[in-house]
Amino acid sequence: MFESYWGSHIQRPCISNDYKAFFYAYTFPKKFANIRSYLITEFIQFMHIIIALGAIAAMLSVVFGAMGAHLLQDVLSIKALSNFQKASDYQMYHGLATILAGISFQHAKRPNMLRYAAWLFIAGIILFSGSLYLYSLTGTKTWAMVTPFGGTAFIFAWLLFAMGFLLPQKKQN
Repeated sequence: MFESYWGSHIQRPCISNDYKAFFYAYTFPKKFANIRSYLITEFIQFMHIIIALGAIAAMLSVVFGAMGAHLLQDVLSIKALSNFQKASDYQMYHGLATILAGISFQHAKRPNMLRYAAWLFIAGIILFSGSLYLYSLTGTKTWAMVTPFGGTAFIFAWLLFAMGFLLPQKKQN
């Protein structure tokens, strides 16, 4: 009834509890059905990668936190140990935020915003926590100058995360 050869572009939400709930059921002509299938597959794979990277970041946070608390407590100064602990804490927070971004793609009004947020969380972990780890271990001030770039990545990631849910959904042509 709603289909023609070129298909109608009427948006109907899929009612499903799996990852495909994000996608809207468009009525594509049969020759384009494989494109939709490919996009769904790519999207699900991307979500799995983001969730796995967040889990790895959280796991490494526990490893580095334990290393700082047990192995480095006699080696590092109190300030360096404090910086090391701060790096571990922020890595855990933003590792969990990366996992949350990966899980909540399907509920966002603008899922691409969450995709960018997830990558910024990962970049922030590398820049912020990584530079604090290196600064704590080496004492080289150059590493401390990289830390604000990681903090900026965190700020923009949280902004994009919020925008993914607050901005209205894009209209399809």
